[in-house]
Amino acid sequence: MVIKTQGLILKQRNVGEKDKFITVLSRDRGVIEASARGVRSVKSKILSGTQPLCFSDLTLYEGKSSFVVNDAQVLESFYNIRLDIEKTALASYFCELLGFIVPSEEEAEGYLRLALNTLSYLCTDSRSPLFLKTVFEWKLMCLSGFAPDVTGCDSCGESDGEEFYFYPAEGVIRCRGCAVSGEQVRFALVKPVLAALRFMTQADLKRLFQFKLEEKALAYLNTITEYYTLYHCGRGFHSLDFYKNLPRAPQ
Repeated sequence: MVIKTQGLILKQRNVGEKDKFITVLSRDRGVIEASARGVRSVKSKILSGTQPLCFSDLTLYEGKSSFVVNDAQVLESFYNIRLDIEKTALASYFCELLGFIVPSEEEAEGYLRLALNTLSYLCTDSRSPLFLKTVFEWKLMCLSGFAPDVTGCDSCGESDGEEFYFYPAEGVIRCRGCAVSGEQVRFALVKPVLAALRFMTQADLKRLFQFKLEEKALAYLNTITEYYTLYHCGRGFHSLDFYKNLPRAPQ
């Protein structure tokens, strides 16, 4: 059966002398793997459309055990990302995270839109890489079923107090009076950081990137989103380690 879809190429793996397998975040089927036969030949018509980070129109043959790429036409290559090592490393982290989290055989419109919007901003300098990393991590966790409850205190319902704490293991916030101390990891939340968490949780994908935060507060917010992401994924990511160890990347 032949199917047509659109997808973001997350990664590739060489097979033999001329073939490769590609991992695709597809609009209709979630994350899938497909065989691209003869694609490593310079004469291949699907070479450009099967490169990592390309958003492509795909025609796939669905066999008994795997997909085979019949055609791949580039819709967006995100070329400017490839000109900057920090942006390339960060985009690789986004792709690795998507490949781990997004299920297969399910519609993935929200995941794909989040990925494409984030990469579009990454192509420009209108948003910093750290800002995009922070927003992407948090919203991805929300889309994947790990949306925390940051509307009010988990114990008493207080929402407008001066001091709150975020508990990543439970995905809740508590006010100062209800906060549980001890060995449990928690993050103190000043008002701008809490407001950002609430905005990222509730905003649709059109408005998601439309807020600002001072540099120090953004760095702290990123500490929270990264911890939350890695905790609920239950693992680290090599691409994230590489990104953080770059000289220009924040530590």
